[in-house]
Amino acid sequence: MIKRKAIFTEMLLRHQIEVYDLTKNITVDGTKFSPENTYVVPVNQPQERLIKGIFNKTLEYKDSLFYDITAWTMPLAFGLPYAELNAVDMGGVLLNNKISKAVFPVGNAPVKSEYAYLFDWSDFNAPKALYALQKAGILLKVANTKFTIPVEIVIAVLIMEQL
Repeated sequence: MIKRKAIFTEMLLRHQIEVYDLTKNITVDGTKFSPENTYVVPVNQPQERLIKGIFNKTLEYKDSLFYDITAWTMPLAFGLPYAELNAVDMGGVLLNNKISKAVFPVGNAPVKSEYAYLFDWSDFNAPKALYALQKAGILLKVANTKFTIPVEIVIAVLIMEQL
């Protein structure tokens, strides 16, 4: 989810939408939000109409024969929980540092496997990884149920010689 949050934040910043850190833990409609993983996007800024379009929840459509993707609620399309805050919730006290750059998680490249690669399909880059594996001609399988894999634990001990 961290990478999806970063990509979503990058999209907001690219459209000159101001994004801020949250100052304290809050609960809105039963959902808890913490400063470590929450941003605040005030509506009262020059891109107000775009912000409303990005965060608006369209629950009913005038034309039942056409599904209009322009009415997607972007945070939900990214799989990110979000809540609307009213002026009382905001009160200026929730805004902290203004975000100027999206922070992407740093990970390690996978080590070449002699047996298998496992990844969670809910990961943002799962389709990209799947395509790369298909392109490399690797046999792919999917698990539809939970499973366990016995793993042999190897403890490596490094012995250093004294000089």
